Amino acid sequence: MKKRVLAWMLGGLLLLSLCACGGPSDAQDTTDPNQDEKTQQDSEQEGTQSASNGTESDEGESRTLPSGLALSFSPTVPNDTTGNYRLSTTSSDTAPADCAQEYYENMFKSDDEIHAVWNKTQNTMTCLKVSSGLLFADTYEYVDGEENDAALLFSGRILDSKLINLSTGEVLES
Repeated sequence: MKKRVLAWMLGGLLLLSLCACGGPSDAQDTTDPNQDEKTQQDSEQEGTQSASNGTESDEGESRTLPSGLALSFSPTVPNDTTGNYRLSTTSSDTAPADCAQEYYENMFKSDDEIHAVWNKTQNTMTCLKVSSGLLFADTYEYVDGEENDAALLFSGRILDSKLINLSTGEVLES
């Protein structure tokens, strides 16, 4: 009787160890076959929602901030290995750093994002990023072609730096 119990226990243990280690290498794909379709539908819905905030063009989505600053927005930057870079372009006399908090409130979807705002009129690139409730607005000289490569962004000489408390709007450094 003891031998039978021992045999059953060893057999169960062997079966359990095979299951725990993945068993045979005939593992099947357990992804939902409708997942790609769902992802595509979500992307289409997001695109429709984004288009309602402005118009889509070859250069990006046109948006205007409440202050009147007109922007062309792109949710991606070439060669961005983080997926966190966004690019806006303007031809305004207004410095993007001067309306940084308004830009943040209207354009950021996550505090992980880093926004580059290229002002063609002023020949500058402004970096907007958030950390610990503070908005960093650093303005650099524009470097030719930096909008086409995330690795080149913000490589010009720094011209201005502002630190803004997002809860109060107070500029802490300038």
